[in-house]
Amino acid sequence: MKTIRLLLSTAILFAATGLAAARIIGIWSYQELLDKSELVVLATPTSTNDTKEHINLPGFTGQPVVGVETRFAVSAVLKGDQTPKELVLHHYRPERVVVPNGPTCISFTPAENPASIHRTYILFLLREADGRYTPVVGQADPGLAIKELGGVYSSPVVETQTRLGLDIANVLKECQTIRPGMTRAELSKVLSTEGGLSTVRHRTYVYRDCPYVKVDVDFAASAAKQDVEKPTDIVTKVSKPYLDWSIAD
Repeated sequence: MKTIRLLLSTAILFAATGLAAARIIGIWSYQELLDKSELVVLATPTSTNDTKEHINLPGFTGQPVVGVETRFAVSAVLKGDQTPKELVLHHYRPERVVVPNGPTCISFTPAENPASIHRTYILFLLREADGRYTPVVGQADPGLAIKELGGVYSSPVVETQTRLGLDIANVLKECQTIRPGMTRAELSKVLSTEGGLSTVRHRTYVYRDCPYVKVDVDFAASAAKQDVEKPTDIVTKVSKPYLDWSIAD
């Protein structure tokens, strides 16, 4: 499904921008990935969380990203240290979509019941100084080094339908966690800000893993005569999720 979403997002981006200049993405063979990796494993995601890291992604001036840590349970080691039973993958998600033809970030949705669906990945990794791992290809296009292996389904059609249904259900489920009474800071753990017009009391947000899924949110300002958005602002109204083109300031 991630491949389908990537292709769909790319097609929409080119249609929306018209004369968009294509970005060249290097293709790595499996042998190159294996040779240059310090650790290669088969693993299943068990949790994923944002960190306090907010930076511009190296190589993409003006592309703000948020650090993410995804924890994996290791089922097999194909290269490197044979002892780890789990590892932490350090990667990024866009804080909002800005750069045309920008990075192709990855995301993970750990299954609530891991026994029901096999979401196993092969990861080609380098170890960072703090013990976390990073994709061997770098952070711009990490999906080249993090590949989901096929699950166990009765047919390709059933697999596509299952993955599509799960993906849509996960989007709706996460968007529905945004409710009146939450703070702007709590909302930002699920949604990212969209470009375009906004005020202290109203802003459009996008689902962090697919910027074409949006919700409109109204706020109550947390201070008198407030003219800037604050993390303590309170959500008063949330629209139903809807689809629309991305907007870049």
